[in-house]
Amino acid sequence: MNAPDSTIASNEALGLNPTNSQPQYGYGGGVQVIAPASATIGSSGIGNGAIVGNSARYGGGIAVNGGDQDVDGKVTLYSTNPTLPVRIHGNRASNTGGGIYLGTNLGVIDISRALLCAYDMRIDANVAAEGSALYLDSDYDPINQAYGALAAINRNTGFPGFCSPPAGSVRCAAGSDCNTMHGNRSENSVGSATPGAAILVQNGGYFEATRLSVRDNIGAHALRAFQSNIALDATAFAGNTSSGTLFRLEDESALEIVDSTFAGNAIAASQVLSVNGDIDMLRSILWQPGTTSLTQSGGGKSIAMVIASETASLGAGASSLSPRLIDPERGDVRLRAASPAIDFAPAITGNDVDADSLPRDRRLQPVPRDDGFVRDIGAYERQMIGPLVLNGDFNADLNLWTPVTAGTSTRDTAQNASGAPGSGSTRVSLANTFFGQSVSGLVQCVHLPGPGTYTLNGWGRGTGNMTVAGDIAQLYWEYRDNGGEACTQGDPNTSGYLFLSNQASWRRPANPLVIEVSAAQWTTTSSVAVTMIVFENSVSGPPRTATGWFDGITLEWLDPNDRIFDDGFEP
Repeated sequence: MNAPDSTIASNEALGLNPTNSQPQYGYGGGVQVIAPASATIGSSGIGNGAIVGNSARYGGGIAVNGGDQDVDGKVTLYSTNPTLPVRIHGNRASNTGGGIYLGTNLGVIDISRALLCAYDMRIDANVAAEGSALYLDSDYDPINQAYGALAAINRNTGFPGFCSPPAGSVRCAAGSDCNTMHGNRSENSVGSATPGAAILVQNGGYFEATRLSVRDNIGAHALRAFQSNIALDATAFAGNTSSGTLFRLEDESALEIVDSTFAGNAIAASQVLSVNGDIDMLRSILWQPGTTSLTQSGGGKSIAMVIASETASLGAGASSLSPRLIDPERGDVRLRAASPAIDFAPAITGNDVDADSLPRDRRLQPVPRDDGFVRDIGAYERQMIGPLVLNGDFNADLNLWTPVTAGTSTRDTAQNASGAPGSGSTRVSLANTFFGQSVSGLVQCVHLPGPGTYTLNGWGRGTGNMTVAGDIAQLYWEYRDNGGEACTQGDPNTSGYLFLSNQASWRRPANPLVIEVSAAQWTTTSSVAVTMIVFENSVSGPPRTATGWFDGITLEWLDPNDRIFDDGFEP
């Protein structure tokens, strides 16, 4: 099924009268694949996707069942439109596998597994009592040996070599909502929460994922496995709500985590990872303040080049440097420009990519690192040093800015100077002010990635005109050599104001303010705090109301190798 407008929606496989001779009743609300059959689904679908709003007992969207031969059943998901990935959306299972169910069947001598190969897809807003996004089932031979299902996300081989991208498959476009298991919920048939997981792997199963974001799922765990093998590479787990641990691996399972990030999850348990078995973690970030990173029983442990909020449980291979993620509370666990996770590790042979399908091993200036250290750790590789100020255009909200004077700052959609047309700006206003009073609106703490020359600028709008004085919009800045994580530690080394405008029209200074930071001054907590200030300067009143607008606030590092403005353009 790869025609662009193909959708399977609103079907039911309720299995009202299951019998021992017909055990496959109630499987696959949208699609059921019984080995030796296979299905390849690449349609962008209509509306909400390709497999939408179906329901079943097992596999609300898709079920793959082993057959009575020694042949596997298989489903391959892939995208044919880079802006509209194949999507498994809004399906429901009363038992297991809200999005996808994978089963295995063992005969007397035959083994028939269920296989999933998925590339550049979305599995979102599905519901099940267990395995709301994905459920991997198992079966047992006469000596109680378990044989489980296998799933591989964005793996060209998978384990043990059963996946390859179909002809016509494409990577998702940059910025598209793709490669996600998002917003799946563990609920029973009446909508009550259950102790289920978004991803559940039963005994003998294999789950491997690369370039996957698992976020905003609700359940007891984001991932749970029994006597299984889990391998994660360039994956991010963020914004999930877990009534237990984020991961729970039992019965001598094996967990491998490489180049991945875990942050911003709401975890009720006191541990993030609970593992019975082996764990290997390399070049990853585990940042969940207030929790223990790992509890482990049995098995070996190998931890290297890891940044974690709690390190004692991980051992010598972990450090507690703040990773300075962009917005983990809202699921953005990419790195800020001054994150110590940037250029933390040596280059890796091979043309690999991060969770956004962007190149790895990008050496960034002015970050001071040892020679050969060019690779960021975690799921995402920062591609360029800017922007340093985050959300400086206020295109959607005022997030990532902190109020200084409560109640003075609002987003004004009627005023806009930068960013997308009509995207709005910040309005700072306070009534009953006196002449000469300064009103502080919002502030942002910006850590500096290295020594060099920085320029501060922005758009401002006041209330005056050419003949009448008006309120002044300006930026107040404080530079500290050692400002700490909040940019407030100690007195400022230097500070000052940047006048933007007192006119009732948008103005931006032709010459930005320059901040010089020498190599002798710079530390890992060197910072600039940028505050929006309105100065009451109106000739009207009393009563007076100080009002000003701000947009397009930037702090930029000037590359000393950029000589384009030299006289004569000499080298």
